[in-house]
Amino acid sequence: MIYNYFIGHRPFELPAAIEGIKLQVGNQSDFGDVRDNTGDQIADKNANYCELTALYWIWKNECPKMNSDDRISINHYRRWFVGLNDPSLENVLKNDQAIVLPKFEPYRETVKEQYCNESGFLEDLNKVRSIIQRKYPEDVVYFDQVMEQGGIHQYNMMITTVNHYSDFCSWLFPILFDLEKEINLDNYNDYQKRIYGFLSERLLNVWVKSRQLTVAEMKVEQPQIRGKDMMRLNLRRVRNRIEFKLFHKKRP
Repeated sequence: MIYNYFIGHRPFELPAAIEGIKLQVGNQSDFGDVRDNTGDQIADKNANYCELTALYWIWKNECPKMNSDDRISINHYRRWFVGLNDPSLENVLKNDQAIVLPKFEPYRETVKEQYCNESGFLEDLNKVRSIIQRKYPEDVVYFDQVMEQGGIHQYNMMITTVNHYSDFCSWLFPILFDLEKEINLDNYNDYQKRIYGFLSERLLNVWVKSRQLTVAEMKVEQPQIRGKDMMRLNLRRVRNRIEFKLFHKKRP
């Protein structure tokens, strides 16, 4: 069975013909099927952890009730995987070493440079690296690889087995909890304070490499981006892909 979770902080409708679970985060009045503020939870960290408070809640409260052959699908209220009902998805998921991720998003610079230019600070990445070196020394090489590559699978979205999902969470959250002890967010703006959600997008790619999983890419629908906004997004992606290919052709 595939559990399709759709995470949101405000009321939303599920995509047509998809059976999903609305997982509510934030402090609005109830609108979801379940909330991240029950049981074993970190809901009070949502401002900094974004959708990760929901991922944590699934890990601690839902995974123990699932069967080993079940799959978990992580989507958002404003973006979700296209083809959740596609029969071919079942064939992909028969491979226990496969994970479905959003299509690779090329950047005009390295992942490290892009993070520092758009999301946060180099010193935070350096602290993450030090924590990985301390906790999971065998994974530092994969962290370095991801930081120097020209793009990632974004959005903290995935479809994977219960076991892989639990393994990712048990790997990720100790890193972030340690990082919390080393960072003071007082001088960060509201966007930069979403640091742990931003870092997790990069760290998911590190974990996938470290586990040597087979990545199956799936398109992501973003229905709230329309018209000129979608045109600008697509043009940016085309430009990034061209620059990404040219840059890597020049590299030794």
